[in-house]
Amino acid sequence: MEEYHGLHPEPPKKEVRKIAWYHVQARHPAVRVKAHTCEGEPVVYELCAAAGLMHIRQTRREGDQTVIVETAWVRASEAFEMWAAILQGEAR
Repeated sequence: MEEYHGLHPEPPKKEVRKIAWYHVQARHPAVRVKAHTCEGEPVVYELCAAAGLMHIRQTRREGDQTVIVETAWVRASEAFEMWAAILQGEAR
């Protein structure tokens, strides 16, 4: 069986929508990762769900440090829209 490494977002387009990123807050003990981008990249995105809401988590590897931020927790339709924009290179 082939190992799944995750999705590969398209490179950012000329005009990208800026996403507001916030420090991670432990809002719920059981966050489920519904989809993720490739773990081999320096920036990894995860589409997360918990407590009836969704958000996107971003993990950046900067040298020896790992920086984790997330979007606001929103309705599924908003999260899917952000997720699609990230994958299409239209938002960062």
